[in-house]
Amino acid sequence: MNQDNKTSICLKCRYKKFDVNRGLLCNLTNMPPNFENECPDFWDENQYSKNQSDILEVKKGHYRTIYVFAFIIISELLLVGSLLFTKTYSNFFYVGIVGVLLNALNFIGILASKKWAKTLLTTIYSFIILGGIILTIIGTFFINASPNLIIKIIVAVILCSITTYYINFDKTFLKFFNFKK
Repeated sequence: MNQDNKTSICLKCRYKKFDVNRGLLCNLTNMPPNFENECPDFWDENQYSKNQSDILEVKKGHYRTIYVFAFIIISELLLVGSLLFTKTYSNFFYVGIVGVLLNALNFIGILASKKWAKTLLTTIYSFIILGGIILTIIGTFFINASPNLIIKIIVAVILCSITTYYINFDKTFLKFFNFKK
């Protein structure tokens, strides 16, 4: 893409600014157009009539969601990785890794504002939370399961609960998710 094409895109963007000495600049980076096919910060001012505070709230929700999902995935990897250190549960390691990878793909769908991904994650995590609570009760009071297993189940239930709450009730996430591109 040549500089003229980039300039024509930037002229339509809400973040454009003009500097007498440097020419057309991005108001976010304070630099001339520097992207290959599309600008990640492009905001078509003709298509949207949002004010700057709305834009910043959506971006804040987007970044916060990335941080929350990164925390959840790292925690899940640590939880699944801990299965390698026990003989009894090492068979579940591969199943856990596949689950974390599928979860990461679902997170990508949510970051792309796909409603089906949010519904799928809420449904799966609701079953995991319910099943985890039932397994914890049965394992603790009826079959005397190992404390190691009970702790892992409780941690999984907590992680799923945090994520389910976040994607369904957190205001910054909902502002980001409901924003139409």
